[in-house]
Amino acid sequence: MELIEFSYRHIDVEVEKLGEKFRFTGFYGEWDRRRRDSWALLECIKDKSRLPWLAGGDFNEILTHSGKVGGRRRAEDDMAQFRAALSCTGLHDVRPNKGWERMDRFTASRDWLLNSPQAFVSTVMTTESDHAAILLNSKGDDCIKGSRGRHKQFHFENC
Repeated sequence: MELIEFSYRHIDVEVEKLGEKFRFTGFYGEWDRRRRDSWALLECIKDKSRLPWLAGGDFNEILTHSGKVGGRRRAEDDMAQFRAALSCTGLHDVRPNKGWERMDRFTASRDWLLNSPQAFVSTVMTTESDHAAILLNSKGDDCIKGSRGRHKQFHFENC
């Protein structure tokens, strides 16, 4: 992994895995009316690398009201600005396993998605946070191989 750049809202790295390279950006979006600054940051860093791009984290915004359960409604203008930022940067939502309201998500460029067509995102519920952890599975299977070669259910250890 090689660091491209970072700020208090993101970290941008180039990753090489089995001879293939891609770019990963860990992202934390503004949570209040400064969300436009978050989208400007995404647009500013989009051309830092030409590699297939995966970006994930807490964007602090949803794309649409479909799947939203409870809570106050989001401003349509805020969601439209988020959709516009993703469109401008060429990022697309990675296929979620379920259609719940998601502020935490993975997004990817078209070339990253073409390299990992089976990729999907799952949520892992936790009692320690008001957010569900997100898990990206780029292979498209529901299990992770155990140490003896058999498949076992993935879960975090409580440390």
